[in-house]
Amino acid sequence: MRLAERTEPHRCTGVAAGRSLLLLAFVLALPSFCAGVPSDVQIRDRAKIYLGDADRFSRPSVVTAAKVYAEISEYQEVRRRQLDRNDADYYVLMERAARKFRAALEEAARAGGYDLVGEKGAVTRTEGAIPDLTEAAIEEVKKAQSS
Repeated sequence: MRLAERTEPHRCTGVAAGRSLLLLAFVLALPSFCAGVPSDVQIRDRAKIYLGDADRFSRPSVVTAAKVYAEISEYQEVRRRQLDRNDADYYVLMERAARKFRAALEEAARAGGYDLVGEKGAVTRTEGAIPDLTEAAIEEVKKAQSS
């Protein structure tokens, strides 16, 4: 039978099919690898990335977490009562404080159009400063606590 006489379409099988699928997967994944991280930004401490993906972001920002926590009422109560890890109330209050911290960061980052928030010093740029969201996050904490 000659090729011109074939009635059903050619199907890729075996090794050729595997190679085709591998090539297709690579081509589809390529844009995500290219999107990655701005070349002038370095992540110095991944443990201090509070919001976003350290491997895929385009607009980084920083925050001083201690300043934001200092404005959160539950954290203030932990400090006032001198609670430590041996007190049951410590965990309840710190969980609430962590939720408020996260919500404040999410709102400040959303408002500014940032997709990564890390501790000041954990994210750096070779040229210029990284925007600091500390004051914006503090304002969000104050708004949430007043309502």
